[in-house]
Amino acid sequence: MSSSTESSENAGAPEQARKYDKVKPVSEIPGPPKSNILGLIMFALVNNLKKDPPFDRNKMHKLWKNMFGMYGPIVKFENPFNPPTIITSDPKDSEMLTRVTMNNPVRFGLYSLSHIRKEAADNYFDKKAGLLTENHEEWKRVRSKVQTPMMKPKNVVAYLGKMDQVALDFME
Repeated sequence: MSSSTESSENAGAPEQARKYDKVKPVSEIPGPPKSNILGLIMFALVNNLKKDPPFDRNKMHKLWKNMFGMYGPIVKFENPFNPPTIITSDPKDSEMLTRVTMNNPVRFGLYSLSHIRKEAADNYFDKKAGLLTENHEEWKRVRSKVQTPMMKPKNVVAYLGKMDQVALDFME
């Protein structure tokens, strides 16, 4: 890599570092009272029944708009069975969170896929969950091996047509 490319890529580094210095701990993020999931549902229903029309599960965007109006652009949900869930209304905050956690992501919600791959009776997946469901160091190890080959245009062209057809078939 040339020094001119390197310097242009890192030109915003001090600015980015300053932004990260302003990041507050999760404990300072506002949100509804800490409770179990039932308490959160009751909170959502009670606060939305005051609105016109009342809470509609098919219009979740109204719930989020209400939450962001009450607590600000970043909201924390806590329950005793899971780590806190942080929701943001600003894409720039999402970008910052992705950058801050880029080398150590934790993705919840795909436990069933991870479990199946790691516990398959025939050990077809060699007890590996794969890039989509791995977290922490294993994710970083897998990602570092696949990123370069997957992002080279000449490699992408080789499977682009097939992937496009799969997407089209799925849409039908």
